[in-house]
Amino acid sequence: LTPIFEGLFIYCLSLVGPTVAIFLAASFMQWRIFGPLTSQYYLNLADAWPFDNDLYQQFRLCSLVLAFVLMVFFHSIHFVSHYYYTRSLRMSYFDEGEDVTWEELRRHPHCPFIVLTGTVTDWKRPGEEEAMTEISISCLHTGSEKTSFVATPPWRSVAKCMALAAAAIDVFFIGMLDRVRYRFWLEFLNLRMGDYI
Repeated sequence: LTPIFEGLFIYCLSLVGPTVAIFLAASFMQWRIFGPLTSQYYLNLADAWPFDNDLYQQFRLCSLVLAFVLMVFFHSIHFVSHYYYTRSLRMSYFDEGEDVTWEELRRHPHCPFIVLTGTVTDWKRPGEEEAMTEISISCLHTGSEKTSFVATPPWRSVAKCMALAAAAIDVFFIGMLDRVRYRFWLEFLNLRMGDYI
């Protein structure tokens, strides 16, 4: 069907994840609501997970504890792909894989003035259409005319800033193709390469 309806395959494929998630959630709610009355099985699988109130109470308690733990460590979990990307850049482009700070670069007499450009997504002033803007990162300042400039903290990692400046997946999917289905897959697969500064 792709030659007849351009983009149909990608569109259908992008709906699979949310559809499966909704189906599993609806099946679970059906199992929880009607299970005590009908003793039905979860997902209508024979001999698999009949409703048991004690088992459900244990599941609910474990889910609540897991939700609190994930909420506390959400940024650390979300940080995994960004950390991997930062480490890859550091091991490839830094002398002996050792990271440096912006202050060390600023004080080095033979180092040129380095300016990195990155993209800020999901940020806009009231009344603006586009929720994306470019920023510059150097050893002196971070920001742009639109976001304003702030002094770059002397302890900020150059490798981290390189990873932020090269986080192309985030900019492409969130900034240019801003659709719910892309955001779903980025969050579900934890593929975000950018981070907060």
